Amino acid sequence: MENFRIQVERLIRQALGPVVQILVRLQVSPNAVSVTGILVTIGAVGLFVGGAPVAAGLIFLLGSLLDVLDGELARASNRVTPFGAVFDSLLDRISEGVLLIAIAWYFADRGEVAGVVITVAGMLGSVSTSYVRARAEAVGMTCTVGWITRPERIIILTLGMIFGQLFAAIVILFVLATLTVIQRTAHVHRMVREQNLPSMDETDSSH
Repeated sequence: MENFRIQVERLIRQALGPVVQILVRLQVSPNAVSVTGILVTIGAVGLFVGGAPVAAGLIFLLGSLLDVLDGELARASNRVTPFGAVFDSLLDRISEGVLLIAIAWYFADRGEVAGVVITVAGMLGSVSTSYVRARAEAVGMTCTVGWITRPERIIILTLGMIFGQLFAAIVILFVLATLTVIQRTAHVHRMVREQNLPSMDETDSSH
């Protein structure tokens, strides 16, 4: 799964190459692209709430592509900074969270309690997936394993909106995100034992 993900990401980066070069010549800031991306995502959420799920799915996908674009632009223009990385990750979590909140509201408005519960659980799984990776990297380990990461979550939500299968989409998101959290936690535990590192609960837990 990870190798397939890498291949897809490589193809996307190659497709975005000409756009990146144009932005480099125009001296566009990577952070400006990041902000534009979340604004586009918020626009997609507005369309979704307004009853246009197909348009919302397409616009959400566009906003997500901008998230890839900002990283490529930062590398191409030699403007990779620690703040940019943190800022980009923060906006990623916000954009995904805002959409999932809107989806939970969608189900709540229709009295579909199961949809609300599964959406919230899926959001928890998505956040936990990223958190385990971040904490692992904080103690010097790489943790990119798992069934589903942000690109896959984006595709699942986009397809759910476009094809009118939101409930199926959030069920898939919840199940795969939960499995990924378990996979990453097990991976970190195994790496800790193999490298004889202190357990994560033995390190500073302030954050």
